[in-house]
Amino acid sequence: MTSDDRRDTQSDKPTFGQLLDWIEGRLTREAAARFEQQSTFDEETQASIAWIKGFRRFGRSHPIPAPPPIVKQRLMQAFERHHGRDQPVVLQTANLMFDSRDDVVMAGVRGFEEIDEGYQLTFTTETHGVLIDVFATGESTRRIEGQVLGVEGEDSVWVVTVDHAGRSITDIHGDTNGSFSLDDVPTTVDTLQLSNGRTTINVPQPLGRSAE
Repeated sequence: MTSDDRRDTQSDKPTFGQLLDWIEGRLTREAAARFEQQSTFDEETQASIAWIKGFRRFGRSHPIPAPPPIVKQRLMQAFERHHGRDQPVVLQTANLMFDSRDDVVMAGVRGFEEIDEGYQLTFTTETHGVLIDVFATGESTRRIEGQVLGVEGEDSVWVVTVDHAGRSITDIHGDTNGSFSLDDVPTTVDTLQLSNGRTTINVPQPLGRSAE
């Protein structure tokens, strides 16, 4: 083999990225055929192919769950802080504006405390609305499902936390629609806190005026 032949062989050796595109089917049929015809599959290249295929098999049998949306949001906020575009956290307190149980009382329905379907609460701040549905999960625990209605364009994923009897219950799996949920909330809890990293909203009596 001449030196020119060796140079041609080395230049035809595919890169790792080209191998990956070929194995994962990102090439058209014509491009794949041309790649296979023009590439040199030496021992090192064969080892790379085997490694990529093995890694793909492992990935299919051991799927990695996607991180919650709050992780991406926090990474973006960290990037902005690093570049000097940080914003101070705004603290707000929400006020109860609506409790669906009040409508039941006004309608003259007795025993409304025992309704299993749950009830709805609406809280407001100067800039946000907080909608909460409350469902009984036990004699002294509740499940809450809610949504924060906020300012267009703001960070929309919220972390929800309640503190009770020296321990915190936190959920970080809210979505980009501002929705959140929390299980096993004690009926005696005083405050629920919502935070998106820019705004923190404290919701006093998050289960309504009389949750017990």
